[in-house]
Amino acid sequence: MAVVCHVGVSAYDAAVRRDELAMAKRGANLLLGHLKGSADSIDTAMVNQDTDALIIASGPLVTVAAILVRMFRDAADKTLEDTLLALHAYLNLEIVPVDQLEQVERLVTTIISQGFCEPISVNAAGVALIAHEFALGAASEISKLDGRHLNKVLADVHVQLKNQGDDVQITDRASARAASDKYAEDPIMRNARQTAAYALVDYWHRAAVVLHKASSVNGLQAECKDSLDALALVAVTNNALTAGVYQLASYGNVYPAWTLIRQLVETEFILWRFMADASQMAKWANSTPGERRQNWKPSKIYRDDDNDYRQKDYWQHCELGGHPTPTGGWFIAAPNSYVPMAGTFTECIAHSWDAWQHLIKAGQSVDEQFSTCVWDELDVIDTEFRATIEQWVATDYYRRTSGFFSDPID
Repeated sequence: MAVVCHVGVSAYDAAVRRDELAMAKRGANLLLGHLKGSADSIDTAMVNQDTDALIIASGPLVTVAAILVRMFRDAADKTLEDTLLALHAYLNLEIVPVDQLEQVERLVTTIISQGFCEPISVNAAGVALIAHEFALGAASEISKLDGRHLNKVLADVHVQLKNQGDDVQITDRASARAASDKYAEDPIMRNARQTAAYALVDYWHRAAVVLHKASSVNGLQAECKDSLDALALVAVTNNALTAGVYQLASYGNVYPAWTLIRQLVETEFILWRFMADASQMAKWANSTPGERRQNWKPSKIYRDDDNDYRQKDYWQHCELGGHPTPTGGWFIAAPNSYVPMAGTFTECIAHSWDAWQHLIKAGQSVDEQFSTCVWDELDVIDTEFRATIEQWVATDYYRRTSGFFSDPID
């Protein structure tokens, strides 16, 4: 059955680079699982004829295949076309759907050379099988070239992903930059990202009002009231931050807008902690300045093993707007370029969406613990927020090509 296989991007994927990193790791694990004969591999799905499991594996396997194909191409000093042709020798023609081979090759080629592939109609289970063989073939060729054991090649991919260097990217840097420049300037995409950024301001305002009203009801337990107050205060903060970003960026004053985005990232961190541990809401609401400096500083949160935030992300925001830096200076010096404007609106939308999802889950935890009805009212806003993100993702390709996992701007 033909399905739309849009590898690497989900409908609500506003943080696509982080998700691509997760998929690359997942893809490497599936390959290692196959080599070790473990249940965590597509072999299990094939034995069980579990098509759904193969479809789920298609994104991670295409992602890691793109990385390994790039590695093999560069190590062997081949063209991309010759690299893929050499990997045909690793295809098990009794298993892989040969009629899908050309489409998968085009998919991998487009991802490597452009950073983003339009949705294509393919059998996603077939994509998983072909990508699996391409990835293993590329790893095997790398093993022959440098002498490392095949398992070591794949294990090293995990280590390299932590550093996120050029060698483990899915796209060639120059190609990604050219594509992102084109999408930054595209008038339809520019309008889509600016429209989405504007809509966020209203969503955060309405959420803050809902949460404040909920916290003002008489008879609430102290912890319940404090938790709702905490959510309302962060929501109204995000309302102010997103409004400020929109106003500044709309007038081309992107540098101070990025300063506000860094604060938006910090609210995202706080909301993540609220979501992860509901007791933290009341603690934050009643915390002293000293306690916040000690327990709520960004480094305390992004170093938590329970989340996938990275110091590299936060450091980039500090470079662009948190402190006076040469990088920030060059950023200011390009006022006529569409790229800084595109990056500003895109980051505002992306971090707002992540923060919003944390707020929703934290609000639901308050409902579950104290039998409040916050979700009933937030649900309406959430539906609109999701529709806005879905429309933005469907229209604007800038974010899909503008970064190397966590580097929207070099």
